[in-house]
Amino acid sequence: MSITAFSIDKVVDQLSRTESRRIRIIGRDYDASNDDRNLFPDGTVHYKEEDLYDAIHETFQILSSLSDPEDDELDLHDVLYLSFIDCGFTQLPANLGQVLIRVQHCTFTNCPNLSSLESTVSQFPNLTVLVCRNCPSMTSLSSLKTIHVSSTLYNVAFKNCGIRVTPDDDWSQGMKALGKTEFQMCILTIQDCHDLTCLPSSIRYLSKKELTINLLSNDSLWKLPPVLGRMFRIGDISLRKCPQIKNIPWSIARLPLCSLSFVSCPKLLQEFSKAGVPVKSDKILVSENVHDFEKYFQSQRRRFFFQIVLLKIMLRRAGQRAVDRLYRPGGVGYERSRKRFEIMSMNT
Repeated sequence: MSITAFSIDKVVDQLSRTESRRIRIIGRDYDASNDDRNLFPDGTVHYKEEDLYDAIHETFQILSSLSDPEDDELDLHDVLYLSFIDCGFTQLPANLGQVLIRVQHCTFTNCPNLSSLESTVSQFPNLTVLVCRNCPSMTSLSSLKTIHVSSTLYNVAFKNCGIRVTPDDDWSQGMKALGKTEFQMCILTIQDCHDLTCLPSSIRYLSKKELTINLLSNDSLWKLPPVLGRMFRIGDISLRKCPQIKNIPWSIARLPLCSLSFVSCPKLLQEFSKAGVPVKSDKILVSENVHDFEKYFQSQRRRFFFQIVLLKIMLRRAGQRAVDRLYRPGGVGYERSRKRFEIMSMNT
């Protein structure tokens, strides 16, 4: 059943009568050619009000007052899927969880002002899948900090969002909260996020999870944290179309159960080829075992060792040059020593 409503009263009247498990809420006109209607055949709500936040808030307040567990006609408690398209709120109105208490799958698409997921994860304790698509104001995972310890959220995905890591925000609060949840599985997918340059070291808070990391088409990504080598429950790391990444931490060699997949990462695959790792094609390298990359990790360790030795030699030479400059005639050390000698001579 498809619901097209132009007033709150009509939304309440029609939505409260449908036996819907999937509800899609659309904020304004959008390209119908890109509409996948077969995913949400039960209920679609179109909002035309200027203030979308107030409209949604008022609608679900009315639905909450009408909700009756003994009323077979009002079956909103069985809604499992929520999708928001072209909505203008900065975060989800906090009263939806009063009516839609069993939501498991929540998707935000083309929501330009969405910047926080705090109200989403806090009011839907049964949430398992959370997806954000084309939400440029969504810049951090820190808003996951309000997630319940008993939450079953295991699949978090961001596509074409403003996700980034900054000195002031390395996602620590969100990663800590997500890492404390009882559910032992976690899939993190970040795709087409062009401001993402590195994966933060705060990912270590997910070390107790059976973790899958998918980094897809992030053209500014160039660095993975060495802390990944201490997360022994990582099951899969997938890099696809990340042209700037050149190396992966050699500490990953400690993960015997980790599966690695690299697709269309030319700089990285070139490094593998130089290290003697057989690359079946110019674009794809997949392995079920990190030991297949042992030659690469050995070359990385040798490079690291030589860099440390070279750094020590350079620091020693720099120290010698500094001492020479300090105590040669005209140097600061030379002048101070000369004055100290003249004072001592005068005292004697």
